[in-house]
Amino acid sequence: MNYLYYISFIFYILLSFKKVFTEDINVYEKDDFLSSLNKNENIIINNSIHLNQTIEIPSHISTICISGKDNLSYLIFGNEENSFHFIFNNQKKVVISNLNIVGHLSFIGNNNIILKRVNVTGSIQTSKMEGNALTISESNIFITNEENTPYENGIYLMKGKNQIINTNITCSFYNKLKNLLYFSGNNDDTLNIISSIFNGKNSTSGIKVTNRNINIESSKFIDLYSPTEGITMNKLFFENNMAENMGGSIYLENNYDVNGNNLEGYNIYAGYTGGFINIKSHNINNNHDFLNITVKNDWNVKKSTGSGLILRYEENCANLYSHITLKNVYGSDFYCNNSPCSIFRTSGNTELDIENVNINNVHGTTSGIFFESFVETNSESYYEDLVKVKKPIVIYQTYINNH
Repeated sequence: MNYLYYISFIFYILLSFKKVFTEDINVYEKDDFLSSLNKNENIIINNSIHLNQTIEIPSHISTICISGKDNLSYLIFGNEENSFHFIFNNQKKVVISNLNIVGHLSFIGNNNIILKRVNVTGSIQTSKMEGNALTISESNIFITNEENTPYENGIYLMKGKNQIINTNITCSFYNKLKNLLYFSGNNDDTLNIISSIFNGKNSTSGIKVTNRNINIESSKFIDLYSPTEGITMNKLFFENNMAENMGGSIYLENNYDVNGNNLEGYNIYAGYTGGFINIKSHNINNNHDFLNITVKNDWNVKKSTGSGLILRYEENCANLYSHITLKNVYGSDFYCNNSPCSIFRTSGNTELDIENVNINNVHGTTSGIFFESFVETNSESYYEDLVKVKKPIVIYQTYINNH
């Protein structure tokens, strides 16, 4: 009997403990919201709350859950003329769902962040992340144009395992951003992007990934633009992308192993090199494998420019080698009005395997249509390019105008 009583008592204590940490707090105004942040409980936003200040969650709060009651639930930290933040410090878990947020979200040293069905008007910045760092799903991120914003990237992810699923990321038409998203980390850090849309509004580049592992599936990159360098992979669709310098659609820098499959680009332009895919490598050996690539431009626009209209690769270290595989490639309607017009371009110590390529309708000036190798050397360095061509290569209706 005493034994059953003891078990019942322990069960009651456990239920009571669970209740303490899962009780719902309904919040209707600013003061209620501020006081609720000191408790490990579920905070439910019932209306539009104007905060007009930066708020920081202290590190002694290990878990925080904030959700909205309906689509009229708002946390408003400021407006487009200021840079108020919602800052999270070293929480083990942060869950924000069914909520509209106006302001910047900053996560410092957090372990598990979940943003689900959230509309953010502002930016998302992370640093010193660990474990399953950030998951954004079924959300809309609108990155605003603020005169006083200190950020160059709308979403900045530093370290951890990150996911973006079924999410739309866009920005204001005029802005100071370099990239919609920038991801940087170490050997074990990852970024998965699935069924999402990135829209640069013809004023911002898309994704830049440095030194890390990425996987992008069934996503779209639309109206991306960069005054310097473009963006940085199963079933990807790119349309109307333009970079004044390099990499109209995909810009990759210092990535060890990159695999791309089923990549489609329509109306992709870069002012200098790397119209569709631009790759730069410094001080690392790497492999880039791209399968099933389609790039089609508008012949009548006559904006295809420069070298490496489908791929441009640059290796700047004489002691290292890079390997690139291109298989099942189709390209058409590249009209370079007053410039060279090569489809593939490499420089440095590069081994390029090309298999099953079909190129149609190319117009260029003074340079090779299919492949161009460009090497810069000095007295202490030696570079070489090795190109292997396998299986059928079809080049149809090409023209070089030598003035």
